[in-house]
Amino acid sequence: MKKTIIALLALAGISGAAETTGKTYVYTGNSEAWLEYIPNWVEEGTETTLGSSGFLSKTQTAGNTFIVTSGTTAKCGQNANFEEGTLKIENGASAKIQGNSKFTNSTIDIDGSMEFASSGITMSGCELDVASGASLTLSQKVVFNGSELTVHGNDISISAEDVKMKNFTLNVLSGNVAFKKTWFDDGSDSDNGITINLSEGASVSFSESVLNQKWNSTITLSTTFSKGYVKNGTGDVILGEKVLIDFGTRNANSDATLSNYLTSGYFAGESIKVNDSALTLASFDANALTAEDVGKYQFVIDGSQLKVQYAAYSESIPEPTTATLSLLALAGLAARRRRR
Repeated sequence: MKKTIIALLALAGISGAAETTGKTYVYTGNSEAWLEYIPNWVEEGTETTLGSSGFLSKTQTAGNTFIVTSGTTAKCGQNANFEEGTLKIENGASAKIQGNSKFTNSTIDIDGSMEFASSGITMSGCELDVASGASLTLSQKVVFNGSELTVHGNDISISAEDVKMKNFTLNVLSGNVAFKKTWFDDGSDSDNGITINLSEGASVSFSESVLNQKWNSTITLSTTFSKGYVKNGTGDVILGEKVLIDFGTRNANSDATLSNYLTSGYFAGESIKVNDSALTLASFDANALTAEDVGKYQFVIDGSQLKVQYAAYSESIPEPTTATLSLLALAGLAARRRRR
């Protein structure tokens, strides 16, 4: 009977080997060693290496976490592959990624510094998170395909030439992310969506950008303003304004101007809010605002800048809870006076 069970398990592809996912490995190589070289990784809390030879592949990376610890520098060679895993660069650690390396469906948490130092690097289906105080340097061509980059409290300058974005999401929680030459497509005749989420005070800029209408590069924007009020407001109706993106110089390869993008509907507002109150995309006369315009927003072009304008009240009405408490306090005072 025991032999029969073992045979059935073998036929089902199940073995008695230890589970290879859900593990954490720590980098033990030096600055001249290769991040993708299997013997440079040791299972956390043990002295067991990931393997005796070879290079990382999906077999090793899928479902596992790889940490470059503080004080350590790791270098990634040419044509490296990292799939379906998590790579963490701790505070005080650094990683240098070189040409034609591919990251696929992976998470990259950067608390230290990370540099994409050579051309041909591709990030497909990845999530990159740059912590406050950390740094991300893109000095060469990088393709973001179906990936998401989140920046916390940093001013990041990306000097790479020919950064390409396809179905890419950029979240800037504070600070400015400044790109150099950026293509809002991947060079193929397919739909392409760029989503940019900006927190209050955050911004993004490009020194040179390539906009191609034929590839349907729709840019969806969301942001929140703290100035002004939409609901429960009073006083004058004021105009609020914020620069969302500075596209810089149009590249000669662009076949679309910002104005064309605006009139063709390639700029879309997914979530434009004032004090967490959602606004409605609708045109209005910024020089003759009325109460009917409160709660509306519109996109405008000013040179190389894309701005969002919104109409709001200049003053707020106290929250209902505050007003109720004030009335109760007055009622209590009146009762005390009557008793006297």
